[in-house]
Amino acid sequence: MPRLFTGVEIPPEIGEALSSLRGGLPGARWVDPENYHLTLRFIGDVDDVTAHEVASLLGRVKRGTFELRMGLEPEGRKYTPHVTLARLRDSSSNQVAEYLATRGFFRTSSFRVSRFVLFSSRASVGGGPYVVEAAYPFA
Repeated sequence: MPRLFTGVEIPPEIGEALSSLRGGLPGARWVDPENYHLTLRFIGDVDDVTAHEVASLLGRVKRGTFELRMGLEPEGRKYTPHVTLARLRDSSSNQVAEYLATRGFFRTSSFRVSRFVLFSSRASVGGGPYVVEAAYPFA
């Protein structure tokens, strides 16, 4: 049963910049830079039939390429697209607050997004490795 989510791949130079944020947070399990991506929508654990339906429906998305600029104010709703840099275990809220106070204003350069992808992952410690199941290019 695959665990699916949609996302945008992070270019290597942006991944390198993001990797500079690693460290300085006790209890963090850092994601490897080659697994960085912008998660758009978590779909979850689905059966193979549903996975094929999702993949087919995503092929109907039509839009042009665009320039992605990180650094917008957070969305007020519960879910926000995000890049997972680490998974926390045994980190206190004070430690997280200190980490964010020193690194929370990090910004990367913009980059052109020409496709989104359907990723799969298997249940594992720390997430990843992620597999691109299908790619959906923009016009």
